[in-house]
This record gives sequence, C-alpha cells and structure tokens, in this order.
Amino acid sequence: MKKFFFICFTFIFVLAFFSDADVADFIDRDFPSTYVAWGNILNKPELSSEMRWAMHDVVWNADFGLRFNGIEWVGDVDAAHQRKALFLSMNPDMLFLVDVRYFSGYPPGSFPEDNPMLLRDAEGVPVVDELWGNEQLLDFTLPETQQWAITQTVAAWETGLFDGIFLDNWNEDERLNELKPLSEEHKARDLILQGIRSKVGSDFLIIVNSGHKKIPRWAAYVNGLHIETRPGYSNIGIPVDGNYTQGDLKEIQKTLIWAEASLRAPVINCLEGVTDARESPMSLKNQQRMRFFTTMSLTLSDGCVNFALGFWMQPLIFGYDYDDLYIPLSDGMNPSDHYWYPFWDADLGQPIGGNEVKGQLYRDTEGLFIREFTNGWAVYNRSGEVQTINLPAETTGVASGLRGTEHVLADLDGEIYLKSESQLETSPTADINGDGVVNVLDLVLVANALGEEAPDLNGDGVVNILDLVIVANAFE
Repeated sequence: MKKFFFICFTFIFVLAFFSDADVADFIDRDFPSTYVAWGNILNKPELSSEMRWAMHDVVWNADFGLRFNGIEWVGDVDAAHQRKALFLSMNPDMLFLVDVRYFSGYPPGSFPEDNPMLLRDAEGVPVVDELWGNEQLLDFTLPETQQWAITQTVAAWETGLFDGIFLDNWNEDERLNELKPLSEEHKARDLILQGIRSKVGSDFLIIVNSGHKKIPRWAAYVNGLHIETRPGYSNIGIPVDGNYTQGDLKEIQKTLIWAEASLRAPVINCLEGVTDARESPMSLKNQQRMRFFTTMSLTLSDGCVNFALGFWMQPLIFGYDYDDLYIPLSDGMNPSDHYWYPFWDADLGQPIGGNEVKGQLYRDTEGLFIREFTNGWAVYNRSGEVQTINLPAETTGVASGLRGTEHVLADLDGEIYLKSESQLETSPTADINGDGVVNVLDLVLVANALGEEAPDLNGDGVVNILDLVIVANAFE
C-alpha cells in the first residue's frame, strides 16, 4: 500500500512539473525547433489537434477553452490547466502565447457602433479593412484602446496559463489608414508596451509580428519577432515567379541577425517562410524552400521555424487567380496552416558554443553559413552558386540521404548533416531495471535515487525531477 501511494505521489509530482514548465526548459530544447501561429498541421490527420500542436515548441492561441469578455479571461481555468499539463506531457519544452488584439483581428460587428475604441474615418464611420481579411479596426492611439490591450495581457498573465503574449502588425509602418499621424501611432505603441511591462512579471514574454523589419524603438520591451515573410515584401522589386527576391532574403537575414543580438532576453525569434501556393507543399521546390528557411533559422538563431501555406495575398501580389491555388481557399483555412516535413524530425541536438558561433561563414564564403550541434551540422546556402561542404566527420544528409565527409549543396538550399551513431555519446536508457519496457517501476527507481549520482539520465550530474520526466516521457 505504501508503494502504491508513493507511485501516486510520484505521478502527481511529475504532473505538477509539467504544469510549471518554464522558459528554461525551452532554452535547453533540441533542434530543429518549430512553432505554429494561428494554424496547425494539415498532413497528419491521424493525430489529434492536441498532438499536432505538441509537435511545436512555441504555440499561440492553443485551445484552453477560455475567452476574454472585456474584463477577464472566463471559462474553467482548472480544466485549462489540466489541458496545459496534457500538452506538456507530450512536449515539455512548449511555450504558450496568446494573441492580444489591440488593433485588428475582429470580424465586423464585434463591437457596438458607438464603441469609443473603433477607428473612424473623416465622417465618423467605423473603418473595416476589407483588403486585409475584412477586419474591424481599433484606434490604438486612444487611451481606452491602450488600456484594453493592457487589461487583456494582465488577465492572461494572472491565469498562469500563458508564457507570454503575441502582438500582430507591430513595426514602424503606418497602420491607421493615415487617419492619425504616424508619430502618434509610434507613441501609442510605446505606451502599450510600457503599460504591459509595468503590470506583468519581467519574465513574461512579448513576441511581435514585425513583418521582416527591425524594430529598434521597442527592442528593450520585446523578446522576439514573428518574422512573417512573404515573397515581394522587401520593396526591392516584386518577382513574377512567386519566388523570394534577393532583396527579400537579405532583408530577412539581416532582421533575424539583428533580433538575435538586440532584443530583450530571453530572445525567442520565430521565422516563417511560405510555400509557392500554386504547388503542393511537398513539391521539390517547396521542400527546398522549407529547408532554406529551416537552416537559416538554425545557423543564424536559437529560435523556431515554420513553413506555412501563405496563400492569402499571393494571387494579389503575383497576378494569378485564386483558382490556381494548390489548396483551395475554404472556411476555416488559415495562411499559417502548414504541412509537417520529415526534415524537422532530424535529431540535431543542441548548439555547440555560444552566441559567437551564430552566423558563422563556412570558409569565409559570403552567404554560406554553418553551425555545429551535438549531433551534426546545419548548413544554409545563399551564396549564389552550388557549394561543396567538407566536414570533419562522416555524416549523412537528412534530405539527400548521402553519406560521407564531402557533400554538395545547391544555392538557395539548406541541409542537416547528422553524425554517425558511433560518433555520438549513448544516453543512459530510461529502462532502468532492464526488463525491456519503460513503466512505473523505472519511475520508482529514479524517484528513490533523487539527489544521487545515478541513474542520471540527462547527464547533469545528479538524479532529479528532469530524470523523472525523461522516464515518464518514455512510458510504453
């Protein structure tokens, strides 16, 4: 009976750990690391939406069953915490953000027409932006709207469910249809961020969508950028073939490097590339583009990557018809929906070295970047030509499947090269008692050894809660 109660206590202890996972767990995660904005994975229908969300390390707007009623987040908060624990039992590294809508994202009719927060034109008529998603717009230069954003954030923070917030459309561009001076827009953004930071904990995350622009004015307040890239957005010529221009790619790269070095710690940047929406997400062209963005993120940052459908504005930008989209527009479809790529299943481990090894050129070749991880290397090629990569150990290309010390990499492509098993340290097995299955008996053995040197499954020198989590995750 004592053993039964001890086992129950151990499970409760582990569940409590999952409920309280924090940014430190995320920082120590393995790579590649992915995130999801408003969408989810489309090509894993056999998995529940919860399992698909849990394949990512950063998620915003995961369904906790809560809603904001203008004053507080309402719903069954206890059930929401249980749901969060479920997510973390599948992926202990997850961070959860909530979208705080200070400006856009509201369907027309969301507010009474006399609501003081509404953006109004010169005749006093509330503005609905039909081009960018048919949204009711709010005037965030007004104190009422600024307080609305701050109140949402504080209410989310007080639930204990969210690791931070997400703010969309956040850079120095004009947003309010020239109805307000740009200087007033900038000052209003200052006041929103200052108000939020004065109310929530210093470790509460703020991630903003800057497009692919730098935001030095707000770097002291913001932990990361959602770098939502789109071909032709760099204002250095719009392509006619649906491809990113060199201007696009240079600007994206510079913004990512700047954000890694300049934003508030902990820095968590989220880089999103998009498909050519006229082709299958699994076409050769789109898989190459996915590898390019993935390895850009791996070599230049410690952040996350997503490769979304991005179909929304492509016909308007490139002049083709919506009927040409590979996946037709439908209700509920989101431009941030995406496919899951086997490339992301590679186990690169963790980066070797500190910040100084981010953005390291391979053999001083401009546009060719390399970074070493515990289990291999990531290489990203924007040099303008095919490159030969020589590595100090025999590796296998994840995409190519080719093995050796010398590899060939196309321009505008990227690759992950994994070391052979013989070159990797073998981690201790979670099957502590060697009976061929990981179960509660192994959990009890680890729990009994807390504070001792063995069995130390994560190699940090002591048996602790992290080792319990490793065993719990390996349950069969």
